[in-house]
Amino acid sequence: VPCIMADAFRGYGIEFSISESAVREIARLAMMQGTGARGLVTTIESIFRDLKYELPSSGVGHFFVDEELVRDPDAGLEHILSRQSAAMASGTAVLDEQTPAPAGTDRHEPLATPGDNGEGPATMRNAKIDKGGASSG
Repeated sequence: VPCIMADAFRGYGIEFSISESAVREIARLAMMQGTGARGLVTTIESIFRDLKYELPSSGVGHFFVDEELVRDPDAGLEHILSRQSAAMASGTAVLDEQTPAPAGTDRHEPLATPGDNGEGPATMRNAKIDKGGASSG
């Protein structure tokens, strides 16, 4: 996920974090394609397609990918854009979607990376997917 999509967003100054459960859901959806790596690429592109086109002009500098966004990318995009719109209306320049929800809720469970003591979400700058499907850096 990081290698495939990070550059598409980074070119617009946008970073994203992804939960472990979101990575698992992407893998599950890709396996259902039954076409190996092509299924993974197709799944990732379909999830991020509208985000790639809508977020660069929105003012969002960071967003969080959770299992809900993977399952329903349109609703996830709408959520990100509505939060950004509310933040701008209240005078906050750019909404940072990085702030996780309370601990214990899978919706914003951060994906830790080696060297990161597990206290923060992984960014696409330092996360990679290894052959086992786990995050490494």
